[in-house]
Amino acid sequence: MSQQSNYNREDAYKTLEIINLWIGNIDTKISFVLAFMAVLIGFIFTKGLPNSFQNVADKKLLELKGIDILGILIVLSLYCTSLISIIFFLFGIKGKVKDISNNQSIFFFGSIGGMDRVAYIEKINNMTEDEILNDLGEQIHINSKICSKKISYYNKGLLFLIVTVILCFICMVFQLV
Repeated sequence: MSQQSNYNREDAYKTLEIINLWIGNIDTKISFVLAFMAVLIGFIFTKGLPNSFQNVADKKLLELKGIDILGILIVLSLYCTSLISIIFFLFGIKGKVKDISNNQSIFFFGSIGGMDRVAYIEKINNMTEDEILNDLGEQIHINSKICSKKISYYNKGLLFLIVTVILCFICMVFQLV
């Protein structure tokens, strides 16, 4: 006595649609954060040489105080966290077109684009209901991995962005930039 699954093609399409919405949402969030980063970076670099660097350049090595070195370290940390944050966001928004399963999926644009038109039409016309459901399941799994990776990059970028904003605030208060 075998048990039949209630999960059907419509359920699979809905699941794939939800995951694709999540991917679209995270891409939108990353785009907005990158725009914010562009404004923040513009603010940081429009003033030219940071005040903390200028203070050190104006003094002799023996005249440097710990506060001068701390100022430079804070500004350098600001630059580094900004760069790391941007890198994580760019990795998160990067499109993925490589088919990691090496199967010719009828739902993955990379596979479809790699097939001859006649071969693609023949493939979709000859698929059984179970093959379609399996192909959808595989695409759901692949898209879920892509979504998880994007969210991971977004969260890491957001963490560095928070540190960047805090460092930027410190630099503004103490006029280091």
